[in-house]
Amino acid sequence: MPERAKALFRAPVRAVALVRHDWHKGCSQGQNIVELALVLPILIMIFAFIIDFSRLYHGYVSATNAARVGAELATNVSIPNLTVVSSVEAEASPAVTVTNIAISPTVRTSGSPVQIGVTYVFSPYTPLVSGFWGGGSLPLVVTATASVY
Repeated sequence: MPERAKALFRAPVRAVALVRHDWHKGCSQGQNIVELALVLPILIMIFAFIIDFSRLYHGYVSATNAARVGAELATNVSIPNLTVVSSVEAEASPAVTVTNIAISPTVRTSGSPVQIGVTYVFSPYTPLVSGFWGGGSLPLVVTATASVY
């Protein structure tokens, strides 16, 4: 087949391919927007759950650490209960607002266990997360026990 005939047969195929490619590109952009509209709310909810549960875990770890510090201080009989309470509040203060600190027993004797209870309230950012426990804020109690020397 002569070169001129080959060029005639190739030209329409190339033109059809270009037209088809441009048409397909426009539909692909619309499809991407629809997919984004379907997936974006799910991704935002997952991100909100991650933020709230990481805040919950951070508060739990901070309150546990504060209770352990209080239990360690309470093992010494000569340290008054007011000093133990203020040290627990100081240990938890940047991360957690402590609502209640309980020292049991209030009169410590050598050889007996002492228990420090720290209560704090967790308030989630998203209302969907609070649905796991019935809504609203979640009061959490953390305890630490040590032996008095």
